[in-house]
Amino acid sequence: MCKISVPELKQQYCSSLAEVLHDEDCSDDPDTLWTGLKNVINQTALDEFGLKQRQNRDWYRDSRHALEPVLEQKRKEIAVTAN
Repeated sequence: MCKISVPELKQQYCSSLAEVLHDEDCSDDPDTLWTGLKNVINQTALDEFGLKQRQNRDWYRDSRHALEPVLEQKRKEIAVTAN
């Protein structure tokens, strides 16, 4: 589930972003203004939502029982051809 789809978190993010943008110094230079805006948006999102949690399972660990015999056989074959 996307954290921004939670109404309470979305409202808190919007409130925090509005507060930080209100306090942000404005610049006449567009590059400086854009960089500041980008940083404020990113930092506020990170503060409110945190980092995305990894949801992919470890496929190797889950399949290790099937993969290990095949890998062991391959190692033996490589060792034989190397000698």
